[in-house]
Amino acid sequence: MADKRYLRSTITLYANTSGNPIAEGYALLSLFINGSTTPLYEVRKNAVEQPNGNIEIEEAFFEVGELFSDYLDVDFDGTYTSQSLQCEVKLDFYDSTGTITVYQNTFNFYGVDGFTYFEEGANVIETGTPPAITTRTLYVPDNTAGYVPTFSATGFTYNSFSATATTKTVGGVVWDIVRVCEPRFTPYKITFVNKYGALQDIYFTLMRRDSVATRHENFKRNIVNNQGAYSTAAHQTKTFNFQGTDSFTLNTPFVNEEFNETLEELMLSKKIWVTENGQVLPVICTTKTLEKKTLNNDKLVQYQVGFKYAFDKINKVR
Repeated sequence: MADKRYLRSTITLYANTSGNPIAEGYALLSLFINGSTTPLYEVRKNAVEQPNGNIEIEEAFFEVGELFSDYLDVDFDGTYTSQSLQCEVKLDFYDSTGTITVYQNTFNFYGVDGFTYFEEGANVIETGTPPAITTRTLYVPDNTAGYVPTFSATGFTYNSFSATATTKTVGGVVWDIVRVCEPRFTPYKITFVNKYGALQDIYFTLMRRDSVATRHENFKRNIVNNQGAYSTAAHQTKTFNFQGTDSFTLNTPFVNEEFNETLEELMLSKKIWVTENGQVLPVICTTKTLEKKTLNNDKLVQYQVGFKYAFDKINKVR
């Protein structure tokens, strides 16, 4: 089973020469993706002067997560597909003549567009097929099907559940599916890339409020004609470059405390979409802070989250 690593967090790769320093040598890092034999990057680390005065190299480590992450851009158009990056790293040592030595190292893994928290430590590696979603409780409208993401050998598997299911079991892990019915409001599905790099859905089933913000530039112009007169119907202040942005707030149903983690991941997500009127549209979460509610302190746990569309209102795509 191939390893999976989180490209949004630090991935440090280390190699050494088994205690045999190479005089005036160097280490060469080469990065490849998707089976290519042409490296994306090559990074060289030269030998440095040691405390004994010799110029030599015995070990090297590099951070590669950020370099690979530029080449994985998760998309969503309503279809749930596994999106990962096949990564290969070669870390080899060369002698002073530029000849490769026996100290050659290859690292292979699949990169996902996820991240880890500080408390999880360095270089977290996923093996096997564990869940790719933190919560074990899903809040889904009545008569609505959905998916539960888990890791696969090369990325993710999206395990479907029916429109009437109240539980979903995958690999011995059970998810409770709480059916929500709020006939007064229209439910909205928000899909985002969670901390594991998988697509995850949240349904906001209570009130929605919409707003629009506009902006423009202006300047004062001359409206006097060649006879020194002007029309009082003419605009002395000329406006131009009009643009607008739509935004909205959504409200969750009443949820358990576990939902706090889901909202954290939503707020930290690089890619978010809303499904409305038969379209999947890109949005940005505008809520920047979250006061975590608990049943003990707040009795009922429910949240309002702000979003804005990730495009301008007036179409000027070029």
